[in-house]
Amino acid sequence: MRFFIIFLMSQSLYAQTDFSYGTSMRSYPSLGGSFNTDIGYSYLLRGAQDSYFKSIIRANLKAQTSIVVNELDPNLTLYPLSFLGFGLGKKMLNSNYDEFTYYDCDEVRCRGKLDKAYQFAKLALGYGPIISTFNYIQSDNNYTMEDENNYPVAEYNYVLAVNPREETQIDRKYFIGFKLDEHSIFGLSSFRTEFLKSDKLFEMNLGVYSKKIKNMNLLFGVGTIHSSDVESGGVIVFQFKHQILPSLALF
Repeated sequence: MRFFIIFLMSQSLYAQTDFSYGTSMRSYPSLGGSFNTDIGYSYLLRGAQDSYFKSIIRANLKAQTSIVVNELDPNLTLYPLSFLGFGLGKKMLNSNYDEFTYYDCDEVRCRGKLDKAYQFAKLALGYGPIISTFNYIQSDNNYTMEDENNYPVAEYNYVLAVNPREETQIDRKYFIGFKLDEHSIFGLSSFRTEFLKSDKLFEMNLGVYSKKIKNMNLLFGVGTIHSSDVESGGVIVFQFKHQILPSLALF
């Protein structure tokens, strides 16, 4: 019994559950928002908990809803170093909505399921007050057909209508920022998504300001959106995140 208690105590030093929730909003091409949660479990494989050279494996489950569009995203990330991660996951989306202002849902399949099996890599670097991150994601998308119509499929987040049955999706996310103080960052963020079989593109470029207040983080962004299917326009972005339980993972 004594050995078992010591074993449990030692495990608690090297494993940790994390949990956060938040909201996000975007003004273009129409005003919309969602609520999200993220629960994870991280295990320290090597190194000290506060070391940049520690190795971690983290399993987590993300959930997101806008009431009419819902998403589950289980994934697994290996961090050989705290600032470098590789992983895989599967997003499962379901839409019960067909009144999007930027789609003609008589010609585009707005309702139904989207499954995305993906692999990713991410990197974070910093020098003095300057920080930068890069994310690369490749997804193999399967769009479940509910009828025999060969309509293109609505990719809601990217304001695109894409290949009706399957797609290869490439996401690239870049950020470079400057720490104004211990709790504030100003930076430039760029999101670029390609759908290879449809030969379509989505881009969003933002100037962002991030403010941390205790275990909460607020982000405001202003910039532009470009999509192959809609007219380019200005956009305002807002994100809120409340970290209830901290993560061993750096990012």
